[in-house]
Amino acid sequence: MLRLGNELPAASAAFFAARAKRSAAIAEWSPRWPVAPEALIVRGGGAFTDSERSLTGRGIVRDGEEWPRKVTTAEGLAWQIDRSKRLLKGKTIDRQKVRGLTRKDWEQRLDEDLTDHAIAEQYEASCQQIRDASGYQAINAAFIDAAKAVVSIIGAIMAQPERTMAGVVIKAEAVSLTGDPHVFVECFADCGKWASELSASVLKIAAEQA
Repeated sequence: MLRLGNELPAASAAFFAARAKRSAAIAEWSPRWPVAPEALIVRGGGAFTDSERSLTGRGIVRDGEEWPRKVTTAEGLAWQIDRSKRLLKGKTIDRQKVRGLTRKDWEQRLDEDLTDHAIAEQYEASCQQIRDASGYQAINAAFIDAAKAVVSIIGAIMAQPERTMAGVVIKAEAVSLTGDPHVFVECFADCGKWASELSASVLKIAAEQA
């Protein structure tokens, strides 16, 4: 346990450094993140939409609203454009309405989708440019790896039997790190168990030394 206890400070320091780097990237680049164009907003959502998302991938809830807005994707618009072109090439649309729409309606829809598709491609490219320039994806991956490394050491420490109060202190230091929400996410199935085990260890050693 002593060896694991000695490994914990370096692992936790690497985690905190990775967390700080991630936070700095978010703070620097989030203000540059593009706002979804109004032309792409779909009220109530629907097929081929996604929530408007931030640099971190979380849904963006705009001021005064309760939920992220739904944004039509370039991929979804490309599908709609292909469908419209196939319909307009056929003759069925000249004999009867398709989904309640005439040829003229479908032509108008195609024109609108072509315009929106160009907007969607530009918007998504702008988002990707920020991702690439910020290096966020690599930074976040390193942060997650650092959290997993900490959790791995915590788990190894908690699996060791404690025979002295020094061992209990090492376990307490390890469990205290689970208070960070990002560490907790990586070990949520075990955090409660570890806290209970730590309490039991404290009582056991205290009773033995009484």
